[in-house]
Amino acid sequence: ITKYIDHVSAVAVLGTGIFSGLNASISDLFGTRSSMYEDKLSKAKDMAICELKNRAKAIGANAIIGLDVDYTTFSADIIGVAVGGTAVTYAGADRLQYKELYIYNYDISLPFNISCLAYRPVDSGKSEILLKGKVYEEKHLTALAVNIDLRTIFNDNIDALPVIFPDITINPDRIFITSPVLTQNDATLFDTVKKAYVHVAKYISDENIITSDGKLEQFINMTKQEIENLRYSLNIDAVRENSVTPIVWECCCGHDNSPDSASCSRCHRLNSKGTKIISTDTFLPPIVTENGMWECPCCGKLQQPREKCWSCGNTFYTEKN
Repeated sequence: ITKYIDHVSAVAVLGTGIFSGLNASISDLFGTRSSMYEDKLSKAKDMAICELKNRAKAIGANAIIGLDVDYTTFSADIIGVAVGGTAVTYAGADRLQYKELYIYNYDISLPFNISCLAYRPVDSGKSEILLKGKVYEEKHLTALAVNIDLRTIFNDNIDALPVIFPDITINPDRIFITSPVLTQNDATLFDTVKKAYVHVAKYISDENIITSDGKLEQFINMTKQEIENLRYSLNIDAVRENSVTPIVWECCCGHDNSPDSASCSRCHRLNSKGTKIISTDTFLPPIVTENGMWECPCCGKLQQPREKCWSCGNTFYTEKN
């Protein structure tokens, strides 16, 4: 989902007719189903949803989420169906069909982390691939030129697959998805991949072409399950645990900061050691994600709504308390 537009609703009202009403009463009396009433309700629902789609399209949406359907009767001969939902723009339902591979390298000189490579088969033995990650600056990342290295489950290396992603979508949480690109590789090749590495050659930010030298490239030495657990507890861009020592603050984005820094100079996450301490607790509001999870502004841990962060002990405050 790239944009939440507005709530939309629609209503359809139909007359059942005296005879269908009589038939429904007889059916109820004998404990059988009334197919005529069911048909009327189904028709009214279809009409209401059709009108709902038209209203969503009229305000620029291409999808509706949170669909709610309510039935009512106004009299013995009139029934109504009210439907509603949130009109959104969606980057593409076909992306649900993609399989994902974690990226096992990152470059701390870049203002973004590439988290995964997604792929799916297309006709004629080819594949579509795309990249997903997180941008740290407010600048617009609009294109990527990369070289992709793959390591199979047999530890064979498939080197230097050059790909240009000419279009990138960024949502309000700064999560980006590139446009899919067609490659000559069969999807069965990607099915055998154990690790993927994406080396950024160039990228375009605010119409400026920037060349990357790769000198600050780092590698992730974790299993697939460890990366999955890490990103579930932190965020999509996490490449290591977030830790603060008297010497250095190792931010989960991969950047090393001074331990007394208020926030990471790369990803702008807040440092729990750099915030004002009241008694033994840090009082900061949670960052609410699109799916309702809370991201702690101190350590970046992702969690269900609660009173305190399970990782750093930050006490969340809201307008209510």
